[in-house]
Amino acid sequence: MITSVELRRLFLDFFKKNGHKVVSSSTVAPLDDPTLLFTNAGMNQFKNIFLGLEKPGFKRTCSVQKCIRASGKHNDLEDVGKDGRHHTFFEMLGNWSFGDYYKKEAIEWAWVFVTQVLKLPPEALWVSIYKDDEEAYDLWLNNIGIKKERIVRLGDIENGDEGNFWSMGETGPCGPCSEVLYDYVPNKSKTYDEGIGNGDIAELWNLVFMEFNRFPDGGLEPLPEKHIDTGLGLERTLAVLQGVRSNYETDLFIPIIQEIEKISAMPVEDHLVTYQVISDHIRSLAFAITDGVVPSNEGRGYVLRRILRRAVRHGKLLNLNEPFLHNLVEPLVGVMKNPYKELYESKKSIKNIIFNEEELFFRTLDRGLTEFDKTVERLKLSKKKVFPGKEAFILHDTYGFPYDLTELMAMEKGMNVNRHEFEKEMELQRKRAKQESKFKAGYDQGQWEVLSKDRITEFTGYENTKQEVMKLVRYRSDNKEVLLVFNRTPFYAEAGGQVGDTGYIRAEGITIRVNDVKRAGDMYIHSGVIEEGEIIDTLYSGEVDIGRRKRIMANHTATHLLHLALKEVVGSHTTQAGSLVAPERLRFDFNHYNPLKDEEIERIEEMVNGVIFENLPVQIYNDIPIKEARNMGAVALFGEKYGERVRVVKVGDISTELCGGTHVEYTGNIGFFKIVKEGSISSGARRIEAVTGMESYQCMLKNEKLLNKAADLLRTSPDGLLQQLKKLMARIDELEHQLKKGKKRDVGGLVDINKETVTAGEYNLLQVKLEDYTTDEMREISDSIRSKLEMGIIFITSLSKKKFSCVLAATEDAVSKGVHAGNILKKIAPIFNGSGGGRPHLAQGGGTNPSGIDKAFEKLIEIVKKM
Repeated sequence: MITSVELRRLFLDFFKKNGHKVVSSSTVAPLDDPTLLFTNAGMNQFKNIFLGLEKPGFKRTCSVQKCIRASGKHNDLEDVGKDGRHHTFFEMLGNWSFGDYYKKEAIEWAWVFVTQVLKLPPEALWVSIYKDDEEAYDLWLNNIGIKKERIVRLGDIENGDEGNFWSMGETGPCGPCSEVLYDYVPNKSKTYDEGIGNGDIAELWNLVFMEFNRFPDGGLEPLPEKHIDTGLGLERTLAVLQGVRSNYETDLFIPIIQEIEKISAMPVEDHLVTYQVISDHIRSLAFAITDGVVPSNEGRGYVLRRILRRAVRHGKLLNLNEPFLHNLVEPLVGVMKNPYKELYESKKSIKNIIFNEEELFFRTLDRGLTEFDKTVERLKLSKKKVFPGKEAFILHDTYGFPYDLTELMAMEKGMNVNRHEFEKEMELQRKRAKQESKFKAGYDQGQWEVLSKDRITEFTGYENTKQEVMKLVRYRSDNKEVLLVFNRTPFYAEAGGQVGDTGYIRAEGITIRVNDVKRAGDMYIHSGVIEEGEIIDTLYSGEVDIGRRKRIMANHTATHLLHLALKEVVGSHTTQAGSLVAPERLRFDFNHYNPLKDEEIERIEEMVNGVIFENLPVQIYNDIPIKEARNMGAVALFGEKYGERVRVVKVGDISTELCGGTHVEYTGNIGFFKIVKEGSISSGARRIEAVTGMESYQCMLKNEKLLNKAADLLRTSPDGLLQQLKKLMARIDELEHQLKKGKKRDVGGLVDINKETVTAGEYNLLQVKLEDYTTDEMREISDSIRSKLEMGIIFITSLSKKKFSCVLAATEDAVSKGVHAGNILKKIAPIFNGSGGGRPHLAQGGGTNPSGIDKAFEKLIEIVKKM
């Protein structure tokens, strides 16, 4: 039986023998493509080559690519678990040709690999082609010898049917394709549609004939060259080779499923969908976190959070009511560490991030149950039996409740959910998400005035900030705003967190202010405003704002030193997860779970400034082989894309990193380094903001002025400020204590227990209305009253502006008879548009409708009478 490890090796070895260069998988989070949240196919890392924006270093290549399909055009999230063949995370075995071979070789190699290397019987194979791709049809029929009844024509792009017409996303490279499919029961008579429908036929390999570039309006433009892009699904192929119908029965999933069964003690066969969902989702979580994505409320992080919460919700169906997903990292790493050593190296970090996120979600689920109970009580008061679909959507979107869970809970309360309204809200959300996911991709789209076919800009800005002879290659203009591409430029284009340069580009009678520079493949696109003249085909000169560039250089080198200091002071797990290098500040995101301690921040600042004061040389090694750079100990930085030849930045003998940014010549040029902010950006991720040079001086000057002002106000010196503040805080504590004692005496005089209690059955109920009392103060008052009341229930409210807080307390003898203050408060809180809960003897809450307080007390009497 061929294992997953062997299948990867067989594929790469086969195409390596046929002249293909083996390349590593790119990350699952595309760092240089704003049109994609996640890498959804092996071709993503070659997009600029397909578009003609970048020259390939090789004509043929192959790889095993990590992919996630949980957002955008290719989204399999909701399909996972329904059958044994869909995944959010999967591996794509792929081979590519960049303007080299085309359909004939792609089809022949695919056939040889599946029939001769994998030894699949030819009679068990089907193929599909695009509706009018006669060249592919002829190759399959006459060159390969497949029977014509096993060749299926699909798709009709003109009429919206994209079957056998593959696109990377809403925009970008695309083209017709041909698929190789496997028939599990080839001797059984069937049509293609019947086989796909009942699962007898499984898709294996998609051969895409990349010919077009798709624009936002749906228009297609021929690519500069025709390319081949193929994708063989590792999981599906493995299932065929291991003689099973479900991918979840292969060696990739069995250890994970066994661990779930061990944790839950629930049989797999009774909960098949749930087991498949959890075992799939832990793979997406682990690989995304390894590649720098952490759960959050936006972008990739939001998708990851949804995946995790979907897995946790399914875990509840196995009675897993506390964090469990983090326990699945171990068996996953055991299966995948061979090809992906980064997964093994990040194991501890993955576990911690998942565990923290699980704990957060379990707390959110509890809040969701409270919201559900509030809605139910409100509906009962108005005698309604239909749970609003909009409320079900809020539970789904805010608290992670799947629709079927809300439906089940509603049924238990004798209610039905308005499914139509729920679906309507879901559709509105999908439309919003689709709109938000249409990232700005204008740099490689739209109408350009093309003056030369040259698509490579030579960057001269490492050595010079001025360039005398710049030939205009192409441009776009909208009134005074322009986008310009030259054959060479001194302007740095935004990359690796460093912002683009600004400055001026000039020719005779023409002045253009450059506001930003970005890259599209090998082209540098200058965004600017015409201040004088108009764009013509002539030679230009460019000059970078040198003062701004120097500040950026200082911040970029300081970022490298900060990275070094973090690993030294906090730990080696503090890998970079993002950065911004601007002239006025630097921002550094890193993986860590807890806030940095004051002493850690001090040590980091001390270490960075120590290196600055040493004035160490910063050496640059340009255009060296990546293998040589690795041998030097160079570390790859987040956000950079590396080729076969790289640039290395070495600070003395303490830091060596791969980096394409601009840097100072000596660390002393940085001046001074000061951290101005450290905080959380999401679960397991922190952010440091810092300043250098003149900005750090201004920061310290501002702090000094603030310190002197505070000292003046307290009539002391800056050195005596701390002692004076301690005295002041002690005096405030003393006055607050006296105030509390006074309030308790006031309430004791205002409340006459004998006269103001209301009898309900065998219970004595008391309502106390206050203003501007804290919850702690109300609890103390309730304790005082409870000691004087038998079989008592006390309802205390305190109004503050338009909101109020409340406490509901019960005496010990009332609790022994079955009174539960927390449950009662949950029932009456919706009347005053509030919420609450707690223990049997004490509960607290609040609301926004004070006019409902008396009605809530009446409801309290009604509830108690029925007890």
